[in-house]
Amino acid sequence: EHFGDACERKGMLHEAITQWCASLTLGGQPEQAQFLEQAFAASGFDAAVRALAQRQLQHLNERSARGEYVPAWNYLTAYLRLGDKEQALVWLAKTVEEPNWFALESRVTPILDPLRSDPRFDQILTVLPAK
Repeated sequence: EHFGDACERKGMLHEAITQWCASLTLGGQPEQAQFLEQAFAASGFDAAVRALAQRQLQHLNERSARGEYVPAWNYLTAYLRLGDKEQALVWLAKTVEEPNWFALESRVTPILDPLRSDPRFDQILTVLPAK
């Protein structure tokens, strides 16, 4: 998935879709990969990414309702892909409270770049160790 994110940032949109589809397929979600490919072909990159994020949020909510652990990071990235910075910041705060690697990469991962200009971003990250 991270390679797809890197491709997106470089403007390689078709390659980003290809990489995300590969990640979804390898992660046991081939139906999501097929949906993403079809949405990309029918509606273009931005619409496909938003549509997939909507489906992913629905899937995350279903998993959570069944009592499964769902990392806050998964919600954070879905809301970022939807362009919902307010919800992304809410989930960033939850992400940094969880004891996993997602919180540790919050300071450096480029996927969070859309949030860095918001003063709340640095406030949220103050709970993380400086190093």
